[in-house]
Amino acid sequence: MILFITSNAFAQKSGMIYGKITNMNDAIAKEGKVTIIDVDMSSEVDANGNYILMNIPYGVHQIEFSAAGYFPEVMTI
Repeated sequence: MILFITSNAFAQKSGMIYGKITNMNDAIAKEGKVTIIDVDMSSEVDANGNYILMNIPYGVHQIEFSAAGYFPEVMTI
């Protein structure tokens, strides 16, 4: 699974992440979900594999990416 992540926090107290979940062949990961584990926030991916999470508290977080047919991946941002 290939994950694209963009973070936007600057001088704010909250930020957002958005991106797209695709596999190595650029196929859209169906039934995907993105979860920020430590603040219990999540977003389902849309039909194009896109996701967005807003109003994320500033700081370091563990984010889990999961999709049907793939092993979940956890990243720290």
